[in-house]
Amino acid sequence: MNKFVLYLGLIFTIHACKNKLEVNAPYKDVPNVYAVLCAQDNKQIIRINKTFLGEGDANVMAKVTDSVNYQPNELTVTLNRFVNGAQVNASLQNKTVTFGEEVIQTSAGAFSPWQRVYTTTEKLFASGDYELLIKNNKTGAEFKSKTKALDSIKVGSLYLNFQAPPLINAHKLYPYPIAVANDSSKYLINFSKVNDRLTFYVPLSDPAPKAYIYQTTVRANYYDSINLPNGAGQTRRENFVDYNFLYKLNPKDKAVNNIYGEHIPFEIIAGDLAAAFGTEFSKKPSPTKIGEGFFGRCVYKLTFIITTGSLDYYNYLNFSSPSLNVAQEKPLYSNFENKAAYGIFTFKSRCMLGKRVSAPYSRFFGEDKRTCNYNFFYFAPSTSSTSAGGFTNLNCQP
Repeated sequence: MNKFVLYLGLIFTIHACKNKLEVNAPYKDVPNVYAVLCAQDNKQIIRINKTFLGEGDANVMAKVTDSVNYQPNELTVTLNRFVNGAQVNASLQNKTVTFGEEVIQTSAGAFSPWQRVYTTTEKLFASGDYELLIKNNKTGAEFKSKTKALDSIKVGSLYLNFQAPPLINAHKLYPYPIAVANDSSKYLINFSKVNDRLTFYVPLSDPAPKAYIYQTTVRANYYDSINLPNGAGQTRRENFVDYNFLYKLNPKDKAVNNIYGEHIPFEIIAGDLAAAFGTEFSKKPSPTKIGEGFFGRCVYKLTFIITTGSLDYYNYLNFSSPSLNVAQEKPLYSNFENKAAYGIFTFKSRCMLGKRVSAPYSRFFGEDKRTCNYNFFYFAPSTSSTSAGGFTNLNCQP
């Protein structure tokens, strides 16, 4: 009987216990930061999101602007710079850079497209140690990260090889006028046959810190020629399309040695480039307004853009890439002190080399089947000593 009473008491005790499982732990403010700055940019943008907690559907909550954004003036974002341990100017204008706030609209995705970002137009330096400080003005919590600024590759160390002698420092010859003397044509890009190969040599960055990621973008600079209404003549509207190479990671594994030191070779084929440009041109309708007419467009220059990234950025990309393991859980990346915030603070750099195209390559865009549907014309140099030449519309060829 005593045992029966004991068991009965245990049953009543168990049923009297609270039967609700508390899944959510107490909320802790852990910002999610994407701060990849570039000293060559005119504007720096830092994205800072909240981590959010709730009992509803996380996918629905992520679409709510207040779930992912801090409130106006809730954060103070500053940047300081140090050289040999001493604090110096963080920008050309100020010792400390204080970021302002903007709300921008991003592409549709998993999160709210309305994002509060933190921006500055102050000019940063390409050297020194930078410290990012994010302070929550409501809680007093601070989040710090330090990184080294990354300088760009020097333009004079880049060179192109068009199955011909390297064009060293040819950038000093530009910009050329559209009409150039025949004896200068070897300095223009003549990439007018589909099997033409262009090798673009990118030197490994120096001095330290060395870049760890290299990416090349080939940009076709073009303009649309617009006939203005009421016989007011024509106007040119500048635009461009880009072809991005894949990242070259671990540059030491990709580098080659030549008389100019260690370089990373990027090779492109004219036909591949035309196909990539054709896809991008299909997204670029002629920018006419009411009453205007579209005369045609002309590619006049290729710009080679080399973007480099730090070792921290390389590590961040590896952490962010999809896992191929059966167990999909991956640690969240952080280079903030004590991992108090998720995300990254680092630098990237950019170097640009622009070269005008030859008349045959300009004509190529109007004749190649991958680009000829977009109403290209080209500059035809004159053989006359009294005429510079003129523009000719091209019909699409098979």
